[in-house]
Amino acid sequence: MLKSVKALDILEIRQKLLRPTGTLENCIFPEDNDISTIHFASYLQQNITSIVSLINSPFPHKPSSNDWQIRAMATLPEYRKMGYATSLLEQCILHSTSKQSNTLWCNARRHAVSFYQKFGFVMIGEEFNISDVGPHFLMKFSPKDKS
Repeated sequence: MLKSVKALDILEIRQKLLRPTGTLENCIFPEDNDISTIHFASYLQQNITSIVSLINSPFPHKPSSNDWQIRAMATLPEYRKMGYATSLLEQCILHSTSKQSNTLWCNARRHAVSFYQKFGFVMIGEEFNISDVGPHFLMKFSPKDKS
């Protein structure tokens, strides 16, 4: 089951999986409580299995006010490769398409690049490092032109 949730509902998993050396406070994004920001969680019974945040944020290389950024996608290890992240990503694509988005984009961790590529995301530029988080690639999906 997939639900829209509050940022507070997913902070613990964000911290545990994406910033394990940080604090919960390090995992709060300035946009978390923006009216346009959406947080989704996949559930198995009453347990959250996977999370993602979708933020209305301009794409760095060709900014538009109608771009959406995927942030903090994570799946608990015991639920990986079971389709939970796929459902979340499909929901993000559906949402951005329904908003007639110009670009859906993310900063993907190195190990997640192939996951995004399966859905038509392409890498833009070279690998870069996010301090205290690690190596990433800028990736984009353009619902309007699929490039």
